[in-house]
Amino acid sequence: MVESRIDQHPVLPIPERERIGFYWGDTYLQARRGEVITTALIANGINIFGIHAHDNSAQGIFCANGQCSRCMVIADGVPVKGCMTPVRPDMKVEKLSGLPTLPDRSGAPLFQPVTEKHIDVLIIGAGPAGLSAALELGKLNIPTLVIDDKDEAGGKLVLQTHKFFGSVEDSRAGTRGNHIGKILADELKKMPTVDLWLSSTAIYVYKDKKVGILKGKEYQLITPKVLINAAGAREKFIRFPGNQLVGIYGAGAFQTLVNRDLVRPAKDPHPDLLDPGQFGQRPGDIPGRPAVEEEVVVHVAVEFELEVLDVPGHGEVDTVVGAVEDAALAVADIAVDARRQPGVIPGYVEPIFLDVDEADHPAVVIVGAAARPG
Repeated sequence: MVESRIDQHPVLPIPERERIGFYWGDTYLQARRGEVITTALIANGINIFGIHAHDNSAQGIFCANGQCSRCMVIADGVPVKGCMTPVRPDMKVEKLSGLPTLPDRSGAPLFQPVTEKHIDVLIIGAGPAGLSAALELGKLNIPTLVIDDKDEAGGKLVLQTHKFFGSVEDSRAGTRGNHIGKILADELKKMPTVDLWLSSTAIYVYKDKKVGILKGKEYQLITPKVLINAAGAREKFIRFPGNQLVGIYGAGAFQTLVNRDLVRPAKDPHPDLLDPGQFGQRPGDIPGRPAVEEEVVVHVAVEFELEVLDVPGHGEVDTVVGAVEDAALAVADIAVDARRQPGVIPGYVEPIFLDVDEADHPAVVIVGAAARPG
């Protein structure tokens, strides 16, 4: 099987990574150490991960960020989100058909004492807003804990390879987003009063002001004086016929595959689309390319307001039919063969709210994308 990986990126180096084997059903496949299940499957040309329990529709990635459950698979007998679960050597991964069942467990569960910790400030989310807040608190020597469910700090900055604009002092203009994330994380390491927990998920915020956190496989209770929600936002589906088909997913998932995992999201992507919008070009500005053609549909969908009229297909996307109104495009309708290109529909985002009663938690601050209306 030919792997669909990016061997040349316009910005990022292509590192050598150890190959490890895993099973997809009875088929033995190759992955790269450290990559998640869905990335390894897509790299091997597998885009359908399961069958929906309600209507038997095919399921594939949408957010690639752990916010939805469209990528759920069975890994070594346990239902997991494929986009959040790293491949392990000889892992047995299976398609999820319908609702998952929990594995049988014999004997009474063992309960361990729960570690409790008091802290002045707890920040949920280690993206640009959470890291920036932690740095300011660190300058004031305020004991602060930052948690994030990913294994790398930076949030969406990890996926941004374009150079930022604005003020050098305020927004590090001229620096690529993925570098900014590393800069902020490195600065945080110098703050003696700030701790950063990665691969740590806030499970619940209780009425007694304690926050349940799953740090790796250990459950802990944190009691902060102030809770800062910097959890960001999630992409939402746009409503149109066919939006449930495999091959329709968020722009964030596209960036994750291309800029983090170095995997081709389509069989034959145009090189100018490896990072939509990065080069500041409109489709008509690409040398030797007409204003609209099959190979630039992803750029059109990201750069301009594309009204999707219909996405016909059976299980996976077949074509994308839409309408665009823009003088630079001078086109009314688009019909694109999506078997070569993914149907990237960026849509819009909604904040990730915490289910917190303000009467119980008066000291809750919301920052970043989590504070913006959807």
